[in-house]
Amino acid sequence: MILGIDVGNTNIVLGGIQDGTLVFSKRTETKTENISRLMSEISDHIFEGAILSSVVPAINNNIIIAVRETFRIDPIIVTPKMKMNICLPEKVHKEIGADIIVGLVAAASEYKVPLAVVDMGTASTIFALDKNSTLAGGTIHPGMVIEYNALSTKTAQLPEIETVEIPEHILGQNTNECIKSGVAYGHAGMIDAIISGMEKEMHTPLTVIATGGLGRYIAPICTHQIIYDEALLIKGLDYLYKANKKAD
Repeated sequence: MILGIDVGNTNIVLGGIQDGTLVFSKRTETKTENISRLMSEISDHIFEGAILSSVVPAINNNIIIAVRETFRIDPIIVTPKMKMNICLPEKVHKEIGADIIVGLVAAASEYKVPLAVVDMGTASTIFALDKNSTLAGGTIHPGMVIEYNALSTKTAQLPEIETVEIPEHILGQNTNECIKSGVAYGHAGMIDAIISGMEKEMHTPLTVIATGGLGRYIAPICTHQIIYDEALLIKGLDYLYKANKKAD
């Protein structure tokens, strides 16, 4: 079993991965003070190795030290230069997020290219691979929770929305329903429009895969056929670990 660590802007997720399957997971808010507690909660497990995907560089060293002290192993760090099954142009190496790399790697190993991966978390990202598994480009959009928060904090009368729900009808009958409908169906419309635009620019239909906690809500209300794969990032971490681990 390997230890997969995914550091996002909102949450740190630790997972025990066995042959691409998530055996267990732990989640906490992305704060330095939470790292030691997370490690202590899984300290009774034995891992052959670890891999770290992070979009919060400031916290990486704390995690590396915690993994080393707890399990006596050094995690492999996801970077654009590691061995993988996709091609990333040199010009994006300094900018592309590790989470985007992991999602595209997993998608390329599981699904037919050309394809696009929609990852719905704090931000909603949509990135595409061409028929040669080369990165074609992508988009970054505020996530649904950011949109909810922006409405409540930047307006005088709109309330805070605490739970993500997809209204049955687009025509909301009260303020809460109108906000939930606008954000949900607006997000779905954004995804559909971007996928259509990508297919037009790339001159080909795309296999579309969605992941992230909010993807399960939005994929079904999009007009495009979208495959929801909750374990996409776990599969990507497993693939990258196996491709980059040092030979014994």
